[in-house]
Amino acid sequence: MFTSNAQLRDLEIQRDSVVAERKAVERQRYFSEEALAAARGHCEDLEAQIAASHGENVKLTQEVEALQEDSETKVLGNRAYSEKMAAHRKRFEEAESKLPFVVELARKRATVQQLMEKKEELLASLQEGEEEATVGQVQDEISCLQSEMTVLKEAVGEKENAVRDEKSRQATLQKEIELQRKRSEAVLKRLRCQVNNLELERRQWRLKMQHLEGEAEELRKRLQATDE
Repeated sequence: MFTSNAQLRDLEIQRDSVVAERKAVERQRYFSEEALAAARGHCEDLEAQIAASHGENVKLTQEVEALQEDSETKVLGNRAYSEKMAAHRKRFEEAESKLPFVVELARKRATVQQLMEKKEELLASLQEGEEEATVGQVQDEISCLQSEMTVLKEAVGEKENAVRDEKSRQATLQKEIELQRKRSEAVLKRLRCQVNNLELERRQWRLKMQHLEGEAEELRKRLQATDE
């Protein structure tokens, strides 16, 4: 009887141990399945983030390429414009002294100077006391010279005004060229800054995508090991 009771207690102990072990296994299995489901969900989230990062990276790459192309186009255009304006200024400086009205202005000034010298000579002749007929002739010549000088001085004044107007126009053009150059430099500076910022952002997205891909790969390995 005593032996039977001892055996019964041993069986009950074994039974309780088996029940506890089974519960522990079931609990572990439950938590394992829960962790596995969480891991799968996290892996899916990572894959979605990777896809979004890849799309953002592609978008940033396209924006960078577009900005670089736009920047290169503006650089070439600004360079061509600057070269064109420099050539224009050089041609203007070379041709300015050869312009018809400039040449004519110099010629008229020389003519005025000659007439003034001739007038002085005639006045000197009058002062020397020549014959009356000669004096009258000289006075007529002086009057004629004075009329010519008046006409020439008016022409010289008009030409000088034309020269001043042309120089004023060239000065205005030069200011516009300088303003356009500064605007172009500001645009190029802004474009370069945008390109640099996009490049930095693209590198950051690329690093993030690489990190997410590594994390997703690690989760896939864990899931495969769990399935096995």
